[in-house]
Amino acid sequence: MSEDEKLNLLKASRNLERLRIFNNSIRHSLINKMTVIGGYTELLIFKFDSQSKEGKSLEAIRSSCEDINSLNVLSRKYNDMDLGPVWQSFLGGYKECRKPLSMKIIIGDGMNNINLYASPFIFMVWENLFDNAARHGGASEVKIYFQIDEQLVITFEDNGKGISLEEKERIFEKGFGKNTGMGLFLVKEILGDTGMQISEVGEPGKGAKFKIIVNKDAYKIE
Repeated sequence: MSEDEKLNLLKASRNLERLRIFNNSIRHSLINKMTVIGGYTELLIFKFDSQSKEGKSLEAIRSSCEDINSLNVLSRKYNDMDLGPVWQSFLGGYKECRKPLSMKIIIGDGMNNINLYASPFIFMVWENLFDNAARHGGASEVKIYFQIDEQLVITFEDNGKGISLEEKERIFEKGFGKNTGMGLFLVKEILGDTGMQISEVGEPGKGAKFKIIVNKDAYKIE
């Protein structure tokens, strides 16, 4: 390695360390601000009926504060780790993701024995699918099960209103929909890290049904 290459590597290393320090500083400040907002929101909630317009608005603020705090925890957790694919259990990712409190979730036989070679952010796949089912589909129940036919096929099926024929392909586009963040685009990207594919095959009006296809070398069953 030449002296110029060594110097460039040193500069890159220093810049990366500065970026980490900067990110940690921003994260710390954000947590402090959200603590203040969350604290005052909690005080105000007790002054209004939970079913009133004001009560519902404050509850929405509190829920958003909790989401932001969860994202901060996630950012800190993965700040210094290797972000490449790893072997991990379906159960581990399922336990780590956030789920709608009122939703009934049915896990099919054998799902807890499945291990996937996937991004460490695989839990965000399940989290986004749960959120999509509740927020956009109005679902109260979700079933997750699998079958094997050369490849592993994991099915995520809900009892909501389903997805129209016109939207089936577009739902995985970046920025599609309202108030979705990265949504299903992010799901597709995370799965694609190890060659997994996802499609929506449900019947409109009868619930959404997402099928995730996993190649032979990307899953194991214990």
